[in-house]
Amino acid sequence: MNYNAYGELYDQRPELIIHERLKHSGTVKELIDIASKQDFRVSFDRGPLRQDTMIKWHENENRRPESYSLSSALRYFKKFSS
Repeated sequence: MNYNAYGELYDQRPELIIHERLKHSGTVKELIDIASKQDFRVSFDRGPLRQDTMIKWHENENRRPESYSLSSALRYFKKFSS
């Protein structure tokens, strides 16, 4: 698959942002697997997150970003994967 910068710019998928300090956690690996199966983009950031993770929805969905602790984010994604 070829890299397309414009495709990345217009990507309509929601994004899961995880605090960088949790990068090597086993729970984060499980969370990434579940989120990827649900077609979320996953990224790490060390910026000011209110909690461990944040879900940013696309602008067209008129939803505000949602902050979650690591355990509540895992429950959130497990609930929708089943």
